[in-house]
Amino acid sequence: MESTQFINHSDTPKLAESNMEHVKNILPTLPAILRLPRELRDLIYEHYVQVDGGYIHNIETNRLLQADGSPISTGLALTCRQIAAEMQGLALGQNTITFHTHFSESTRQQAGLFHITMYTIMFRKKIQLQRLIPRLLSYDMVQRAIDAYPQFAQIFDGWTPHQSVVALHKRDFDCGEAPSTWDDFIQYVFHLLSKHPAFHDEAEHRNTAIRRRL
Repeated sequence: MESTQFINHSDTPKLAESNMEHVKNILPTLPAILRLPRELRDLIYEHYVQVDGGYIHNIETNRLLQADGSPISTGLALTCRQIAAEMQGLALGQNTITFHTHFSESTRQQAGLFHITMYTIMFRKKIQLQRLIPRLLSYDMVQRAIDAYPQFAQIFDGWTPHQSVVALHKRDFDCGEAPSTWDDFIQYVFHLLSKHPAFHDEAEHRNTAIRRRL
């Protein structure tokens, strides 16, 4: 049987005094900034990371620099783990980042391969859409697509289930919008179809048919 321990309340002032003494001994060892309230520290952090003109991306080094080309100061964040944790992500939230277009022979081939890869992926998705839309597209998916991209609502005019939507797999078609926006819309419709329980089986059936032709 465990013995019951009683607190002698006459010792309470002594315990409080001991704790206060312990705190007093610790405080001098903390960096001065950590002795300030958190609200003041946050103001100091924000002032420290803000840079006139924000950051720029250096193509050659693939690193961020200050707008004047000088390195970004990280000294304060490297003071200790607590300050690093409190400052995490703050610099990117307080400064704009500027990227510039760039061309170099060293990256030309990589850029070409990337373009071909993305074009091939989009082309294959359009082929899949041609088969999948009549089988999987629903009124609910159409409404969600229209809500997300109202500028493309007209392509669904007159559509009924089990019908194709020709515009979605037409080549060199963007519905009068920026090609990147049209591609995003196609990606979104494809994403909606991918949530259908029969999507995997239907897509695999199409891929198998393509492989047999090859």
